[in-house]
Amino acid sequence: MPNVLSIDEVRKILHTVRTPQSKAFLTTVYSCGLRLNEALHLQVRDIDSGFMRIHVHRGKGAKDRYVPLPKPTLDLLRQ
Repeated sequence: MPNVLSIDEVRKILHTVRTPQSKAFLTTVYSCGLRLNEALHLQVRDIDSGFMRIHVHRGKGAKDRYVPLPKPTLDLLRQ
């Protein structure tokens, strides 16, 4: 079985991140449930704040999909 981090463990990791860019990246990956490769290919145009979703390109099986974008994550990305 894969290891899954608890919410407290995730919070501790995010508290240790020093740069705003890294914190925004890791928060987006975690809160949107992205795979690393999906997150690495994200672009600003993939964020749809009107519908509160992210368009993920080249996901598993080379398929596109939309994932929900939590408001706190959007606020962090805007900063």
